[in-house]
Amino acid sequence: MAVGARVEIRNLTKRFGSVVAVEDTSLSIEPGQFVTFLGPSGSGKTTTLNAISGFTDVDGGEILLDGTSILSLPAHKRNIGVVFQHYALFPHMTAADNVAFPLKRRRVPKAQVREKVRRALELVHLADYGGRLPRELSGGQQQRVALARALVFEPRLLLMDEPLAALDRRLRDAMQVEIKRIQEQLGITVIYVTHDQDEAMTMSDVVAIFNEGRIAQIGTAADLYERPADLFVARFMGESNRLPVITCDEGAVAFAAGAETLRLRARNATEAGVRGMLVVRPENVLVGRERDPGLDSSLTGRIGRVRYFGAYCVTEVVLDDELIVRSRQPVEVALEAVEGDRVHVQWNSRHALFLRSGEGDQLSGSASSFLDAADGGAEAVAHG
Repeated sequence: MAVGARVEIRNLTKRFGSVVAVEDTSLSIEPGQFVTFLGPSGSGKTTTLNAISGFTDVDGGEILLDGTSILSLPAHKRNIGVVFQHYALFPHMTAADNVAFPLKRRRVPKAQVREKVRRALELVHLADYGGRLPRELSGGQQQRVALARALVFEPRLLLMDEPLAALDRRLRDAMQVEIKRIQEQLGITVIYVTHDQDEAMTMSDVVAIFNEGRIAQIGTAADLYERPADLFVARFMGESNRLPVITCDEGAVAFAAGAETLRLRARNATEAGVRGMLVVRPENVLVGRERDPGLDSSLTGRIGRVRYFGAYCVTEVVLDDELIVRSRQPVEVALEAVEGDRVHVQWNSRHALFLRSGEGDQLSGSASSFLDAADGGAEAVAHG
């Protein structure tokens, strides 16, 4: 049974002078959920986290914990655990004393302090390290101490602000597993801030993608990756191929391939004459010397670079108009080819998604040219 807190953010707004950091943002988090705020620097994710913790005031809106507003409470009375990117451990205190600090501030009896500290260090697998100073611990161990300190007073909500950013990849991977294990074991609610898509996809029940002070989309990692709401989300949630197209009828788009305009199938193309991008993930693109009859979408080009990553290869195919399409496939199925070979790049249309260009989507000059060419051929394609 989850013991986590329910969090509600209603129409939250925060300005720093003339800069709007968070604008009219609303979000509901269920008890025991692991929710990640994901986005680029300056998107509003950390400002929202700081507003929840009480480290920054707000200019509008409401924040509720289990149905009760916490905006009037100072940070130390909100009973929220916080883990920072740079640990913020007291260098002159042992690991055990660092963990005990929030309990002593709450005037917990000494006997209880010792027992709670012992349990917290055991929880993060540091039972034998309580007597060490921070400088005697590795980066991963210091982060575990910081996590134990945030959990020792048994908060129902834990906030984590890019806590793994200072660790190397191996330690980050290990800590992701540990943090998720602890969260599930305790049943607490976690709000986690990161700009790392892999962290968000690996750990989260729900991901909220921030862009320019607003939540661009919220959902499971699979929802955001497979069904992005717009081009920003598609770009931010992993690598994707993006071909400039214009819709020609329902379920189809026109793509300018050299002097020819091709009709390609696409999900989410519902009306004619709309400019945007056809988005296909690299793992859904196959490269072959011959057309695959099982795949209904195909373009031709020449092999560019082939990059080897151990378990998989990334093959770049340069189309006739110099656009690049990337295919990511396991080594054992990737096409063996050399630069300059003529090939087909192919996919199934169920993996192709049309996303319209928005006001904030900057198209390159070449993309605009492709769209102009496609626009000219779209009507003919639609009726051909």
